[in-house]
Amino acid sequence: MLNEFIKFSDWSITTLIALSPLVGMLLALVFPKPAQNSRTIAWGVFAWSLVPLGLTLFLWLSGGFNPALASVTGDQAMIQQVDRVRWVPFFNADYFVGLDGMNFPLVFLTTALTPVCILAAFRIKQRQNVYLALMLLLESAMLGYFVSLNFLLLFLFWEFSLVPMFFIINNWGGENRRYSAFKFFVYTMAGSVGMLIIFEFIYLATGTFDLVVLSRLAQGLPVDPSLLAPKLGAGYSNGATLQSMLFSAVEDVGLTNILGNSNGTPAAIIFWCIFVAFAVKLAVWPLHTWQPDTYENAPTSGSMIVSAVMSKMGAYGMIRLMIMLFPKQTNYFAPVLAIFALASILFGAYAGLAQTNLKRLIAYASINHMGYVLLGLAAAASAAPESLGNLDLNIRISALNGVQAQMVAHGFSTAALFFLAGELYERTGTYQLDQFGGLRKVMPIFAGIMGVAMFANLGLPGLAGFVGEFFIFRGAWGTQPVITTIAVLGLIVTALVLIRMYQKIFYGPVNHKLTNLPDIKVGDWAFNVTLPLIIVLLVFGIYPKPLMDLSNYAATVMAQVFTSL
Repeated sequence: MLNEFIKFSDWSITTLIALSPLVGMLLALVFPKPAQNSRTIAWGVFAWSLVPLGLTLFLWLSGGFNPALASVTGDQAMIQQVDRVRWVPFFNADYFVGLDGMNFPLVFLTTALTPVCILAAFRIKQRQNVYLALMLLLESAMLGYFVSLNFLLLFLFWEFSLVPMFFIINNWGGENRRYSAFKFFVYTMAGSVGMLIIFEFIYLATGTFDLVVLSRLAQGLPVDPSLLAPKLGAGYSNGATLQSMLFSAVEDVGLTNILGNSNGTPAAIIFWCIFVAFAVKLAVWPLHTWQPDTYENAPTSGSMIVSAVMSKMGAYGMIRLMIMLFPKQTNYFAPVLAIFALASILFGAYAGLAQTNLKRLIAYASINHMGYVLLGLAAAASAAPESLGNLDLNIRISALNGVQAQMVAHGFSTAALFFLAGELYERTGTYQLDQFGGLRKVMPIFAGIMGVAMFANLGLPGLAGFVGEFFIFRGAWGTQPVITTIAVLGLIVTALVLIRMYQKIFYGPVNHKLTNLPDIKVGDWAFNVTLPLIIVLLVFGIYPKPLMDLSNYAATVMAQVFTSL
């Protein structure tokens, strides 16, 4: 049964990709630390951070990962590059990691951005080796989270990713770093508690933490009973679904007197617990308040990685756990999810207009962009009018592909913006927009690079940001036309926010205190940090097919689930 939807092979490098940063972390910590070695350590860490990227690109370009590979029956994308060994037998839990079209784009995003963020961290002078070691630890935790296909393992990496980020903000952040680090940690931990409790209940009902098995149960697909532990819960018989097994477990513990006799009530409660946990990380309104403080007070490279990658952990969790395990509930509550998305889109845009601090402005723009991601997920799951006919499946696929493209494009563009904001601070000593002015004349190359990053972020055609937004809105028009019409205001206001930001920094009279600022020069450190980001934004903006192909089959299979409801 496993071989029908999991491709086992004699070798797999998924674990190597996820855990190889830990070797670099240890080397950074144990390497002798005289002052003359600090530069050697920094370049050594950067070089090691290229290992996971090299392995990921090798899989992508060599055919070691085939995103179009389907299960034997064609009912799911094949899980590839699998490592699966017995881990905690008592809980029927395996160490289970693998790649498919849902997580590979995010693995690429993480491995590609981490070397850039490490290069950006070269300005850190205080305990630089510890800082760089924490960056590699964070990369490993995020990669482990994305590739985990067992809930216990996924939850372990999810929680552990908080630790290095907490210390990065708390020890190297800005003026309010301790408050921001504490708020970041508490918000994310609080959201996770409900998710942990409900998965313990899922385990009692099914006897497994295996996310692939649970997703097949949720969709009514056949599952080998040996993969479950029936004695621990409601058991399994042909035709049983995750929803029915959860209800049986509720009956067994006598909770029907409280929850009622509706078969779908337990699943609906679990659905909302999962949503809240991941909505916190995605910074969905009104659970977003940790995000502007965190992005503002993190050091530059910390702001880059938390905005570019960590926020995507929330969206990925919604896909892997919320949508795949509870498709009926996602379909039923999709209009509510669309309203939350709209609130995030409009709030992020209009709040951005009021910001005078550059980093907080970029933070609110990120809330707006993650609202588009949630809108795409809601659109893919929503009930569609009969008038769509054969277009029903296509618009759902479009929305899901748009979500993946938006996450990758936003990661590169927002990382570029936060780095350039940090460079402005290094040159001027301020993030306040009213302290800038006329810098296009002083730093023309800097202005040009920031212009590309800004236009990519707001979704200008020809740059990567446009691709995700276009496909999301193409899908959302079909299933959520009213919400989507209003959400267009967010596009307009966000463009106004970013263009107004750019105008305040680079146009108008030159601040007399800033007339001698150094510009970015071709080949210098700052240019080398931004160059790969700009190249990716241009390449995927002009030719997005390789990126779209990564997720297309997985998106197709997922969309078919909702067309059949």
